[in-house]
Amino acid sequence: MNHYEVLGIKPAATQAEIKKAYRKLVKQYHPDINADISAADKMVIINDAYEVLSNPTSRNLYDMFLQGVPVKTDIVEATPYQRYKEEYRAKRVKRERDRIIYLVKLKTRFYRYERMMNKVFFIIAIILTVDYYYQPNQTHEGVETINKTPFETNILLKDGRRIFTSQSFYDQYMTADVGRVNIKYSLFFKIPVRIQAIGDQQDFIVNGSIYTFRNVFSVIILIFSAIVVGNKEYTDFRLSCGLVPGFFVLFMLLFILTEI
Repeated sequence: MNHYEVLGIKPAATQAEIKKAYRKLVKQYHPDINADISAADKMVIINDAYEVLSNPTSRNLYDMFLQGVPVKTDIVEATPYQRYKEEYRAKRVKRERDRIIYLVKLKTRFYRYERMMNKVFFIIAIILTVDYYYQPNQTHEGVETINKTPFETNILLKDGRRIFTSQSFYDQYMTADVGRVNIKYSLFFKIPVRIQAIGDQQDFIVNGSIYTFRNVFSVIILIFSAIVVGNKEYTDFRLSCGLVPGFFVLFMLLFILTEI
């Protein structure tokens, strides 16, 4: 098995492709990530292949060797400049290799904690989804005034509270003409979530509540957290997916705290 086969790339691979293949194999075989006894030996072979192929000079010589082209092996004393140049290249390859290994280990460790957090986010999204569809707590409230604006319906209740909802609610309320509304409260957060005219089956989302945008945020959290929770192996895509639920959960919690 030659160096290209070790890295799983074609002989015509670019330096970017070589680096990408090496990074992928580090995530799979590095001893700090893979506890298999054979992983360490495999990593030595992978490092050797990367060290040769990541250096244009050594790669050219290796390609000639694979093609059966005679390679001059006579030992010729290198000049100080040539020695410096080769040492610099070797150090640069080592630095790049160490950087890749460090980032892979760091991201793998972060992904492990991210998966645990996303399990929590997944549960939160389920709770919010249940809360969106199920509001057993309801009260009938008298309406002091109701006005239709260009963007929403403004309702002032008898107890002094003001509620905003869809424009369409105004027409429903005026048709019912009972002077009272039914307000449905969040099961978990005890805040007004839906409103309907007494005697009418259709309800409307209360604007300014956590569900102003319906259940969209919870669905997004469920989708992205499921991607992370369902996959133990780290990838850059999954790592990015795991950040999305955190932002939405933080936004929703801040929204809830301002309402409670």
